[in-house]
Amino acid sequence: MYGRNPRGRGAGCYAPLAALAILFSFAAPRASAQAWPPLPGDLPLARAPDSARIRAARWEDFLSAPRDAALAMKPRVVSDAGRSWELRVERNREHFYMLVLPRRGESYPVYAQGAWILKRRVSDGAPVSAKIFLRSDPGTFARLTPDGGRTRLDVVAYGGVLRLGVPLPMPFERAMSSPLPALVELSADLVEWDLFSPEPSLYRELASVVAGIRAALPGLAYADDGALDADGAWVRLADGAAQTVPVPGLNCSGFAKWVVDGLLGPARGSFSSVAEIKALMADMGRGPDARGASLTRAYETALEPYYGLDFTRALGSLAAGALGGRDATEGPSSMDVLASPPALLVDPGNPVNGLSGFEAYPDRFPDAGYRVDGLAPLLFMLASREPGHAYLAALSRSDPKEAGVRRWYHVAVLVPWFDSGGVFRVAVFESAAETSLGTLVARAGADFAHLVRLPVARGFEPPAPESPAAAVAARPDSD
Repeated sequence: MYGRNPRGRGAGCYAPLAALAILFSFAAPRASAQAWPPLPGDLPLARAPDSARIRAARWEDFLSAPRDAALAMKPRVVSDAGRSWELRVERNREHFYMLVLPRRGESYPVYAQGAWILKRRVSDGAPVSAKIFLRSDPGTFARLTPDGGRTRLDVVAYGGVLRLGVPLPMPFERAMSSPLPALVELSADLVEWDLFSPEPSLYRELASVVAGIRAALPGLAYADDGALDADGAWVRLADGAAQTVPVPGLNCSGFAKWVVDGLLGPARGSFSSVAEIKALMADMGRGPDARGASLTRAYETALEPYYGLDFTRALGSLAAGALGGRDATEGPSSMDVLASPPALLVDPGNPVNGLSGFEAYPDRFPDAGYRVDGLAPLLFMLASREPGHAYLAALSRSDPKEAGVRRWYHVAVLVPWFDSGGVFRVAVFESAAETSLGTLVARAGADFAHLVRLPVARGFEPPAPESPAAAVAARPDSD
């Protein structure tokens, strides 16, 4: 996994990644189901389709109908304020579900924004919970649970439980007949509802960066320890010397530099140099005198375990200085992501069925960051809160064979954004290839990712060197 490069510079970078991308192309991150693709065209929550009048009017003869009568019901379509809604019942062995679904195009998707699903027990017909879809994505919903004379509210986004057990001062029946904006208002002090009302126009530059990276990938190749210097020369990160491999290219760190250079070029008129990055890294106090413990210093000296962490922080510092954001004079960690992640993860499974069991998720660790299998909800939160940022992820794990030293062994570029239809996307680029968040989770879900912000301003113009093949042909010693 880590490789045995004694200097550790990107030794763990995956190469080539194309095979992995194909192998894991159908592997999805927690709470994302490829069988249930998100739908474009959602509205801010305040204007989302709302079935409150239908739910109130149909409480007796539909939502709370006796069990046998409810199970015998046929689907029906009703209208309210010019919008059509389908009422239907589904069941499994232990539960049955009363669905109130808004029309979306020519159908009634079970997870369309504004859909309500009441879950009841087959044994006695009692209500268990209700699911409300906040966006047309099976991974984003609120859940109401009866709690005596009150109701409890949970909020879930892409497998992350953003809020659990928020008390609402009303009985479950009243909550079931209330407009969603009323529930939002009651819980506004405890739930960050704005996360679910993104403005797609704020993400155009991020979408442009993703398109620019994708367009350039066919002209890039992987090379161990490879990078492009400020003048477009193919060099090695270890010493800045020219690459001598048959086909020059980029490793994971070199590729991250290439992406950042695409942002720096339009902003400051020049690309970063390997020497410039090394100078910034030297100021971060790398080495056994600054970090680690006495028992691990021999490994730290041999392996340079902090290389990926320091490299991404150096790139973040360059981006901050050229593109704005946090004050680059605040130190090497000024662009670190410090947000608190959800404390629980959950796999919601089929959108009709309720939630499965919760799993504790660790808080952010200094320098190590976030466990990879919880990146989806975290990136959703970051994208909603701070439009206009991409992220560098330095992946790490502790190796018991090397005195438990944590090594930042790989670098990836993560770009979360909402497309023009409002659908949440995450583009993942590693070692001059595009993979996916599912690939990353499948391969390194138990590892940790330290995130560094990259402000994205107008314009993405990455270095455009000679193709690897042309660079080889131009060498004096080439055949």
